[in-house]
Amino acid sequence: MIPIERPGKIICVGLNYKDHAEEQGVELPKAPLFFAKYTTTLIGPGDPIVIPPVVQQCDYEAELGVVMGTTVSRIGRESAMEAIAGYVVANDVSARDLQFADGQWTRGKSPDTFCPVGPLVPASPSLPEWDARALAAIEALLLPQLGPMTRLVVRNGARRCHDMPGLVAWLAAEVVEPDERSSFIAQAHKACPMVQSAAKSAPSGPIPVLGTTPMQADLVDKAQRVLAEQIGPIAAVLVRRAAATSRTREAFFAALADAAGTHADRKQLLAQLWRLR
Repeated sequence: MIPIERPGKIICVGLNYKDHAEEQGVELPKAPLFFAKYTTTLIGPGDPIVIPPVVQQCDYEAELGVVMGTTVSRIGRESAMEAIAGYVVANDVSARDLQFADGQWTRGKSPDTFCPVGPLVPASPSLPEWDARALAAIEALLLPQLGPMTRLVVRNGARRCHDMPGLVAWLAAEVVEPDERSSFIAQAHKACPMVQSAAKSAPSGPIPVLGTTPMQADLVDKAQRVLAEQIGPIAAVLVRRAAATSRTREAFFAALADAAGTHADRKQLLAQLWRLR
């Protein structure tokens, strides 16, 4: 079980450790190099990491995870620490072969279960600054979880390109508050009456679905066995996710084929699924 509420975003910073950049043989980024992991990567302490068969080169990265306690928008670095709810030890599990093959990192960083985290350590309100005292306190709290790696991950702050308050402030510049969104929508309706009239004239009733054959209860387990033959244990996650969002047999099969992507032969997979009774 994950120790925090499942977040809307998991934002990571690449090459923020100078040692890691040197190890990779790349130049330090002039600005923070952000990337994301899907929220389906998040798992809790002791939960198993499932490595898909397509991944041949899997790696781990011990990280300090920062849990935000509130939405912040366009704040300065001096206010950043107030928005932090706590810290977790995180493992940025990475499929290096997928990461380097794509040229960008999303697929290599985001297979399901690829972000295990430890228990939440609440932030201390008595540490308003990101300084040596704060790092020492965080290190002491995380030491039981991370062991000898703690100093490398936490206290190596001097070797970071960008510190935590600066990163929070940088990201907050892109966040739009809910009130701002509502105001923007209202202004858009006022400026573009066609938007409002189109919304009013939109047909009501259920959204059309693919196919008409109702889902059968026993279809899920049968489909899981078929899919597992092609992509392995991760099929269990994909099948149950597709079943939860599909109302018909046809939509269920299409969702499975889409989820399997390039990891399975789509034509062959659909043919096998259609033979299920």
